[in-house]
Amino acid sequence: MGQTMYKKTSLALAIGAICASTAVFAEETFTFDEVVVSATRTEQNKEDVSSSVATVSRDDLDAQMNNNLKDTLKYTPGVQAQGSGRFGVSGFNIRGMEDSRVKVMVDGVQQPVPYNPGANQQRKYPNMIETDTLAGIEVNKGPSSSLYGSDALGGVVLMRTKNLMMC
Repeated sequence: MGQTMYKKTSLALAIGAICASTAVFAEETFTFDEVVVSATRTEQNKEDVSSSVATVSRDDLDAQMNNNLKDTLKYTPGVQAQGSGRFGVSGFNIRGMEDSRVKVMVDGVQQPVPYNPGANQQRKYPNMIETDTLAGIEVNKGPSSSLYGSDALGGVVLMRTKNLMMC
């Protein structure tokens, strides 16, 4: 009786171990295509967008560990963020177009153009965005005036902030 009980117990343990291990290995990982919404204001795959679009995802931002937009966009071809030290970014240069020819938007809200109220003012540059708060950056290179207005002749820099409800 003791030997049959030992066999039943070891058989039950072996079956349980097999079932548990197959449940762990049964999980599948899915990867989804990158979706760009901003280039045409409709959801499309990045490969299907007709204009040149550069994206910086949250994973890219975490991997780069940059603390400002100038360093974040440093390796994006055709895009340069202009700024001076700790006062944010004074503007963006997309393929040679800058200032009022490049529209900057954060969560769909247009950001003001740079202004200089004087040396005693702290907010000379409007683009004082902390990269830690961003979920991603999309840069539409080239004319985007038909979708974003006349001040998007050089392109559009679209920044999306993190959704705090999802964190």
